[in-house]
Amino acid sequence: MPTVAPGVATPESSPPDAAAAAARPRVAIDLRALVPAPTGIGVHTRSLAVALARRGGMRYVGMAHRPPQGAEELAAAGVEIERPAAPRVPLGVVWQQLVLPWRLRRGDVDLLWSPLMTLPLACPVPGVVTVHDLTVLLMPEAHRAKVRASLLPFLAASLRRARRVVAVSRATAGDLAAQFPGVAAKLRVVYNGVDDEFRPGTAEEIAATREALGAPHGYLLYAGTLEPRKNVGALLDAWESLAADDPHFPPLVLAGPYGWGSRGLARRIARLAAAGGGGAGGGSTGAGLAAGDDGDNGGDAGAGTGAGLVRGAAPRADAREAAGAAGPRLLPLGRLDRGHLVRVFQAASLFVYPSLYEGFGLPPAEALACGVPAVVLDSSSLPEVVGDAGMLVAPGDTAALAAALARLVTEPALAAELAGRAVAQASRFRWERAAAEMEEVFREALA
Repeated sequence: MPTVAPGVATPESSPPDAAAAAARPRVAIDLRALVPAPTGIGVHTRSLAVALARRGGMRYVGMAHRPPQGAEELAAAGVEIERPAAPRVPLGVVWQQLVLPWRLRRGDVDLLWSPLMTLPLACPVPGVVTVHDLTVLLMPEAHRAKVRASLLPFLAASLRRARRVVAVSRATAGDLAAQFPGVAAKLRVVYNGVDDEFRPGTAEEIAATREALGAPHGYLLYAGTLEPRKNVGALLDAWESLAADDPHFPPLVLAGPYGWGSRGLARRIARLAAAGGGGAGGGSTGAGLAAGDDGDNGGDAGAGTGAGLVRGAAPRADAREAAGAAGPRLLPLGRLDRGHLVRVFQAASLFVYPSLYEGFGLPPAEALACGVPAVVLDSSSLPEVVGDAGMLVAPGDTAALAAALARLVTEPALAAELAGRAVAQASRFRWERAAAEMEEVFREALA
């Protein structure tokens, strides 16, 4: 039997308008993206589900093959969390294709929303599917075989079956229309949002974070998974060239776990961090991948470097002095919880995101919401997200990337001008707006 979320009426405590509430459509949400530690799609699933439930226009029940992380937050917003049926299914795609259809045949759900691109092939209710990007087709080398196997056999059939297909940007919608022309009539664009915690920091907050990181004059920031598609190697090339020419060039902070295929990148980051004096707090620089680990588990590799920030303590003076003597530093912080991640965003001088392909690009939007200008590649959805609050660099041009970084560092007036536009640009991306548009998509699908 499903559990009942706090605040959801039970038959014994039904208010007078219980009949009206029961008449609202009931939408099942595939929560598989919240079973592991949430990354981009997990953030999308959690934040949009919370915003949808708070609207009160429909009823929502979350389902997954294992208990989702953050279930308490979802339940508090009004999403009913259904316990997985025993025995647990080890693979999410097996649960989606075999167990979920059986569950939906119970007849108490009107619609299924899958934020993970695919639907059950035998889905017994109308379905809406969200497509974040088509890298599995356009850049298959950027995915593990496991990911390809869980998506490719079901993608085309899911798009055909879905009543509505949602893209998170115009760029992704264009890719969908080009690869699957038949979806054009049912394709809708609903932008991602930015969580409310991402806001400009106060002068005191910024100073405290910079002091904790041993970067009192600011730093460049990259936040996201460290994996080949994110093109972090090009960022390191650009930063190294600038740091070699200017011993006072700002540090580069990397926030995020190692992902698939990141063994070589992890070694390089470890070498650069060690050469710069060991990083904030004098902790390990985190080549934190265990022997034989290629980053596929998406764990907290390299998390030791941010110890001074995470524990709220300033780094040791001798570590700061040693790092300063060695020149600009690379500070790999590893995975941070949301509160610490917000602080690191707020205190950055500028945000750098050289990803080769993004369906939306949530980290640049989060940086803008914190009042931080962004440098991104002129590709996929990134120009949509950054707008006039950042600088665009041609893909594959490392020299142009370095020039953009140097310009924003050496021209504070330009950086301030872009920062002044950042919050307004980010205000286009709100989960409340996304929820209102998504609910309209659900109503279209049910009609």
